[in-house]
Amino acid sequence: MKTVLCADNMSQTINQALTLPRPLVNKILAHAQQSIDNQSACMSCGLISVNASNKKSYYPITELIDTSNCFSKTNTSLQQTLTRITEQQQTVFAYVFTAANNTDKPDKNIFSIDRHYYIMNALDTKGVLSMQGFYREGNDLQQVALTLEL
Repeated sequence: MKTVLCADNMSQTINQALTLPRPLVNKILAHAQQSIDNQSACMSCGLISVNASNKKSYYPITELIDTSNCFSKTNTSLQQTLTRITEQQQTVFAYVFTAANNTDKPDKNIFSIDRHYYIMNALDTKGVLSMQGFYREGNDLQQVALTLEL
């Protein structure tokens, strides 16, 4: 267990941490930066998958019909990406969401799938990607520590 200082200056005890390889984070950043001209609430989103040997891959979701919720079950591009992940014998590890503005508290409607990690990015930080990790368990969305694999 770790105690971390959250954005609201309240310490929170967590028992989960999320470690991501640097090349994967670079792919997430590149995808987010390609979407920088889009002024919708959701600038970009994608999925991180994991295979049996624990190798993680990033799948950008490229055609967003419902920009208010990238992970809506009606999003055809999301469904196609989920099928592709399954066909490659992988499972969804995390959902990635990039917004135009930095928010301390994620929208529980966007992060609605239970027992998954979520990564929230913001691009309004002057050339730096702000990245936060969360884990959803039931109605509880808990912030988790994010670290880079070396």
